[in-house]
Amino acid sequence: MIRIIALTTAYFIAGKLGLSMPFIGSNITLFWPPTGIALAAALIWGPSCWFGIFLGAFLVNLTTGEPTFSTALEIAIGNTLAPAFGALMLKRTIGSQNFFRRGRDIVTFILITAGSMLLSATGGILSLYFNGLLSSDLVLKAWLGWWLGDIIGVMIFSPLLLA
Repeated sequence: MIRIIALTTAYFIAGKLGLSMPFIGSNITLFWPPTGIALAAALIWGPSCWFGIFLGAFLVNLTTGEPTFSTALEIAIGNTLAPAFGALMLKRTIGSQNFFRRGRDIVTFILITAGSMLLSATGGILSLYFNGLLSSDLVLKAWLGWWLGDIIGVMIFSPLLLA
């Protein structure tokens, strides 16, 4: 239970930090530290921490901008699935806790995490668009910004927390 509370709190605080530098609207930023925190937690603690990721994502999205309860819920699902899927794939592919020991492990880490972040970017943008919070002319730019923000958060924070 303490892990869940700590992860929820860390996710929420890091999310507010990231959203203090918005890229498009109030929910899209080019710097999203919570994803790196969430991926590291999922790699270290496994599935037992997924609820903490979800709760942190839900709370930060519910308290930012205009999203409704359902939009915040939808975004939180994507924000949870992306690091959870990335962690599962990394454990299956690399298999050890030392994800940065060999050059090929580093490349695998980058490719898998970049690929898994497609889940949160796509889900989040579709949720904002279909709930009327993002205009169609901004969808591609917003999607790319969301995806890059997730990747930057992972590339900065996950290695620091895993080291």
